[in-house]
Amino acid sequence: MRTIQSIKSYGARAGISLGPDRICIMTVHPGYAPEIEVDGNVSWQNLPQMRDAQVFVTGTSSIFEQEGDLSKNILRFRSILEEAEKSPADSNS
Repeated sequence: MRTIQSIKSYGARAGISLGPDRICIMTVHPGYAPEIEVDGNVSWQNLPQMRDAQVFVTGTSSIFEQEGDLSKNILRFRSILEEAEKSPADSNS
């Protein structure tokens, strides 16, 4: 719980991931407007191409990198997304 409280103290939302052993957890109610969620290699380099997502499942390739500071990494994450939103859409998307 301390980790979740720490994440929330930075204004971010926390979630949980379970092993891939036949578990399906719906993040939205079927039939309602979809959320775009990205999970997997949400890295500093890939983040600009993920700018249309509403939910990001991050790990050690960005926010939780070992040599980084969590609060600084959250600010960096948001900054990269803000800059990507100002840029024209990638023509390869």
